[in-house]
Amino acid sequence: MKWYENSHNPQAITSIFTVPPTLEMLRLSSVGISAKNHELTLTADLLEFPTKPPPRWHKLSDVAQVEVAFFAVSSLEISGWGTDGLISIQIDRNEKGQLTFVAHGQCLLRFDFAAFRIVGFSDYKRQ
Repeated sequence: MKWYENSHNPQAITSIFTVPPTLEMLRLSSVGISAKNHELTLTADLLEFPTKPPPRWHKLSDVAQVEVAFFAVSSLEISGWGTDGLISIQIDRNEKGQLTFVAHGQCLLRFDFAAFRIVGFSDYKRQ
């Protein structure tokens, strides 16, 4: 199963990508944690640019940024933090059937979660 097929809205990926993006070597932009809702939000730059970008995107944009929200997060571990933010992500199911997230690179981010949603995409021109 592809990583996005476990999300609440896999069509967010398939609507703008002919070939879905991998989660190898993303540039981590931000991580937000809500203790009240046990929610974690992650924003990262993708290596791949959409084959069908939304019409509202600027024509000169060359970077797609994705925001993903994870719900009912537990067993959260964070260590390290680098200057370039390069990470690789794996989303799998563990032996108990729970979804697991692991990001490694210049930092390590690991947690279990119940569900996730692709919040959206944005674009910008690399400097």
